[in-house]
Amino acid sequence: MAEEVRVKIPLGKEELELKIEVPESHVRIALSKDERSERSFEALTKDALERPIGTRSLKELRCGRSTVAIIIDDKYRPTPAYRILPTLIEELILAGFKDEGITIITGTGLHDPMDEEEVAKKVGDEIASRFKTIVHNAYRPGEHSFCGFSPLGNPVWINRAVAKADMKICIGRIAPHGDAGYEGGAKMIVPGVSSLETVMHNHAMFLSPHAGIGTLEENPGRKDMDDIGGLVGIDFILNFVIGNDGKPVKAFAGHYLKAHRKGVEYGDENVWGCEIGKRADVTIASPGSEPQEGLGPNLRGIINARRGTKPGGTIVYILPEIEEAKEGRPPENPPPIVSELARAPIERVLRRMERREWEKPEDWLHIMRAAAGKARYWHHKLILTGERVSKEVIENLGASYIEAPEEAVRWALKPYIGSKPKILILPEALKTLPMEQFHRSPLRSS
Repeated sequence: MAEEVRVKIPLGKEELELKIEVPESHVRIALSKDERSERSFEALTKDALERPIGTRSLKELRCGRSTVAIIIDDKYRPTPAYRILPTLIEELILAGFKDEGITIITGTGLHDPMDEEEVAKKVGDEIASRFKTIVHNAYRPGEHSFCGFSPLGNPVWINRAVAKADMKICIGRIAPHGDAGYEGGAKMIVPGVSSLETVMHNHAMFLSPHAGIGTLEENPGRKDMDDIGGLVGIDFILNFVIGNDGKPVKAFAGHYLKAHRKGVEYGDENVWGCEIGKRADVTIASPGSEPQEGLGPNLRGIINARRGTKPGGTIVYILPEIEEAKEGRPPENPPPIVSELARAPIERVLRRMERREWEKPEDWLHIMRAAAGKARYWHHKLILTGERVSKEVIENLGASYIEAPEEAVRWALKPYIGSKPKILILPEALKTLPMEQFHRSPLRSS
């Protein structure tokens, strides 16, 4: 009789029991520690500023400087700048900076620019009225300064207000990112306050098989970001490791690389990561016990599953009952180019990207996202199972669909009959980043 393992997969409030015909020793169930905290952004900010990592304090860094640019993330990131800026600015004032020397710049990247109301909501009414605020626009060359070339050959233009500031401080969050590996650090400069041309050059590197969620130095796009951060002179960062509940867990301040890497290390070990050793031949995953609203956010678990699956391996992704999944509705009012790119084969999308074939520059973001999205699934087979999804969704992901989860698992294991495949179970794929090993910085304490 064949060996059999039974595993329980949460599907929202329900639970699915699967029978997998492999030896138990070949199955690994991966769960993150999912650490959470009740400490406030204000308290974490104060603690981090008192203990900067890899650099001097803000007071010591001032050293005759009179202007400072504070780069914050934009409306599409949940970081509450209005809760962080008062403590940071108080430290800057104590260090000797004057109100008129402090400028706040939104790291908008290629996103839609923020209006005055959105800026005030992000930074708080008092901060917005007291200090100069600038909304970065990547599509206005007249507002950018040329800073030279990155080691990977990227011509670097950044927001002029950032370039000319005596001190540059970046505020943001640290969380896994599907292309750049992780948010935070120098990502606030690229794409945050860079020109369209610089972002285009950088983001094309995310097509590399070495890019993707949970990557750092091996990711050429991330390396380019970090190199540019050094080129333009980031003096200080204040980054927050964010828990799966959206609340801050810990803050890291200081050198833009050293503090960021310590934050990544902490998040890997305590919040989102799980060490698995070698990658799996077959990964079986589901969004977990707390699925998100709508189909799109629940599909993000596939990105985590890819991190734990060998190139050429198979991902079986089990979907719970989701309204959008049943009806297959696309996002509300997407630009026509989004649907067009979704239907196009990867070769056509890549040619449009490389030839700069667009009607307006803003279209490049959609082209890049489509290319990167299709490239993500190029190296793995993907089977969707469970709740039915539309044909359009299946085609967009380059997936196949098998309604019954046990049948989907049997199909995924067929190529391994007679062998002993390594199986990875991700019962909480939205909360768990499977990694061969955690990142460990040189500053790691013994």
